[in-house]
Amino acid sequence: MNEFELIQVLTRQTPKRRGVLVCGVGDDCAILRGDKKDILISTDAFAEGVHFRRHWGSWQSIGAKCLRAALSDIAAMGGQPKYYWVSLQCSKADVPKVPRLLYRGFHRVAQKAGIVLAGGNLARASEKLSVTLTVWGEVFKNKALRRDGGKPGAVFVTGSLGRGAVAVRRKKIVLPPARWRVGQWLLKSGCVSAMIDVSDGLLADLSHIAILSGLDIAVQGAKIPKARGATLQEALTGGEDYELAFVVPQNKLKKFADLKPAIPVTCIGNAKRGKGRVSVDRPITQRGFDHYV
Repeated sequence: MNEFELIQVLTRQTPKRRGVLVCGVGDDCAILRGDKKDILISTDAFAEGVHFRRHWGSWQSIGAKCLRAALSDIAAMGGQPKYYWVSLQCSKADVPKVPRLLYRGFHRVAQKAGIVLAGGNLARASEKLSVTLTVWGEVFKNKALRRDGGKPGAVFVTGSLGRGAVAVRRKKIVLPPARWRVGQWLLKSGCVSAMIDVSDGLLADLSHIAILSGLDIAVQGAKIPKARGATLQEALTGGEDYELAFVVPQNKLKKFADLKPAIPVTCIGNAKRGKGRVSVDRPITQRGFDHYV
């Protein structure tokens, strides 16, 4: 059973509730109905040995990487980040040095994002360290960009891909890009129908939009913007890029072409009505990262 099959099994056992919960498990964030704006909430866990290695970089850089990655979920829905919570498990041998350095990394990102540490928890771990981050953001009411809103049109990606995979190959910590302002800009453009952040690999993450929106997405390998030193395989499936992949409907393409984004945005393929499939015109050996494969 892979990661996403397990998620489906677990969420089927969860009682469904109506009311303030607009969107729950299965999207980048849960959406809660607020008075004037909708609230976005997401939780991410980062485990030593899986998401990072302590000898690959400083603890400040690891903390900064974790919080930027968590905030990527807010960016993917076009939201403005506001608050964050930290749940930290570390061994007695790591106290107090490691937590202090991690929090310096958190604070550095928080200052740039304009967010506030709202609370958290500390617990003792036997050996390896783990961090769980909960982030809270806001978005215009009924305007959050979800995975199920995709319509036939063109598929785009911000920045370049494969940077995360190159960092893993070179055993280094690299900071994810800060895309929350870009996500807000894309939402305000009125041209985007669905969006997701690229955390598990482009093809794997596009499949979530394809399945939930009832689309077939065709990716063109020659158009993929590769990061320096990255192979096409790494750009397509490497993960941990935290760029934004999104769909612009056919009737919005002309308007979108006239806009001037602050960062590079590349058209990498097209989407049409279909059965939730993602294809690429190049041979690949894997589809993306999965915790249980």
